[in-house]
Amino acid sequence: MITGIRHVGYNCSDLAVIRRFYCDVLGFKEIWSKVEGDVFMSNLWRAEGMVHTVKFQAPDGHVLEFGLKPPHLWHVDLSHIGLVTDDIEAEYKRLSELGWHFVSPPIESPEGNKLAVCFGPDGQAIELVEVRNEWVPPLPSI
Repeated sequence: MITGIRHVGYNCSDLAVIRRFYCDVLGFKEIWSKVEGDVFMSNLWRAEGMVHTVKFQAPDGHVLEFGLKPPHLWHVDLSHIGLVTDDIEAEYKRLSELGWHFVSPPIESPEGNKLAVCFGPDGQAIELVEVRNEWVPPLPSI
């Protein structure tokens, strides 16, 4: 049984740029950094060579993992990373002033939350959400 999300993983091109963005700009904490290239990684990722992985923890405890992985894994991608903010208008203004590009200004969802999407250092979509309504879709009947 799946009980939660451990982390969201993303391939990146420059860990130093990622580190500055997530730690210095967004306020995450780096909690793990490791270079691996052993049998475990070879079996897990079918990867040859070294893999440098770094994990960052958001203020609410959720974890994002970024790694420099072998070229054959670069096709693995992610649609977006969803981050929660307590004031989307202030965060939109702050990030815009720092030069980060947004698709649009914050908009309200049908559920009443406010959202905006910007792009991180490697072009990954980052969805900012100010939760105003903890609506959860009903589970389908089985």
